[in-house]
Amino acid sequence: MTGLGILAGDSQGWRLRSSNVLRLLGNQHAIEEALENHDTSKPLTKLTAAQARRPIAADNRISPLTEQQLARLTTPGNELRIVIGSAATGLGSIANVLDDQQKRAPSKLDPIVCSTSPSHYKELLSTGKPGPLHRIVVVKLSRFNDIDKARASLRQAETIQPPAGVTRTVVALADACKAEHLALATEFDPDNALIPLRRVTLEGISSWATDVEALAPFAETEARNRLMETTGGWPILLDEALVQARQGRRVLTICKNIDEEVTSGALGTALLDGLGLTASPDMRTLLTDLAALDEPLPWDDLVELLQDSHPAPQQALERLRMLDALAQDEKQLHMLDPTVRRAWPPQPSGWSPTPA
Repeated sequence: MTGLGILAGDSQGWRLRSSNVLRLLGNQHAIEEALENHDTSKPLTKLTAAQARRPIAADNRISPLTEQQLARLTTPGNELRIVIGSAATGLGSIANVLDDQQKRAPSKLDPIVCSTSPSHYKELLSTGKPGPLHRIVVVKLSRFNDIDKARASLRQAETIQPPAGVTRTVVALADACKAEHLALATEFDPDNALIPLRRVTLEGISSWATDVEALAPFAETEARNRLMETTGGWPILLDEALVQARQGRRVLTICKNIDEEVTSGALGTALLDGLGLTASPDMRTLLTDLAALDEPLPWDDLVELLQDSHPAPQQALERLRMLDALAQDEKQLHMLDPTVRRAWPPQPSGWSPTPA
């Protein structure tokens, strides 16, 4: 419950984190009914808590990081973390989230610093004042015109160590829309160094809405389910839902507007551009084929279906998976994310994907 942002502890015991929580839980009758029907044989899992997200302090947009991912970036140690994502999953907000966390815990974190040049970067890696404050150094890989220089900067984070008593984490921001950034990311341990940005789960939406007054219309479970179905959990679309909620619009109106704008409007274009799916002719052809599929397929079958008409289908599908634009169900079957599919331009009647 703490991980989901519902409860908070203090010297007196446990309490609701905010008054918004009570409104989200419902009236007394609804709460009593839920408690009576609660199945205690299914406790909250670490996975559920790991899905919780907070609002960004500056404007209440949803954090691109889960609470678990944020903890990995801010825990003391001398580490390299590569955050890889896109504009659609909030890559551009990472520095803001880290700044927000520093303000919440000024006794634990130094002010966040972003490297501005190679010499400044090396200085940040090798200096620091011993003590309890942990340093976070942010480096944007998009600043490097040469991918070899970007690779060298990441290796320096592993080889150049600060003075004794100083801890620092290098947070490298990699754009999953760029093939060279994806290739570079594969050179590092995916379980330790990589932090991929993903679509928000229903639990993530619930924890975010708990602390945002404007999202009171989404207090009911049905309303949050509808928002999840409409946005697919894409942060870029959830941000738009917040904008419209601030304008006083109702749940049905917000979801209808977003659905229409994704299917045939500016939001659909913004989502596709934010994922970098419209720049390459090969990728456009691949997306057109995937959008025409009627059912999910096993990975190998999907690769086989696409291999005759695409130069490197497995590599392209891996890119879509890293972008979180390729959905996977509980049977390990894959298909294009439904929201991306809605945003993709329709094809002429009678068109079908290239057969294997």
